[in-house]
Amino acid sequence: MTGKTVSGDRITLEEVLRSEFLMVHEVVEISELKKKGVVIDDMTVVNCHSKTIYEAHLTATEYEIKHAFNKGDLAYVKLRIIHVREWLDDENLLKELIQKLKSIIEKLSENR
Repeated sequence: MTGKTVSGDRITLEEVLRSEFLMVHEVVEISELKKKGVVIDDMTVVNCHSKTIYEAHLTATEYEIKHAFNKGDLAYVKLRIIHVREWLDDENLLKELIQKLKSIIEKLSENR
């Protein structure tokens, strides 16, 4: 959470601890990276292959939003779907992951 990112985004530990949904996101994201043998440290996002990072991030986001939906927090779900749609404009998003991102948006939008 305090490591470098390609986009410069930063989220604090305090923000994550205040949000059950962000907590789910972070746990899933780290788990997905560890499954692929990625060492977690303050340079993980910068040093690891971007496809691996984005795939873990997308999987974590999907779990995060599904959890919010299951808890009935539709305002959070709608807000996060807006954020996810904005990622389609991310210049760092690999072309090969655009369809996966669109599929996640479609699937999550159906659940609202």
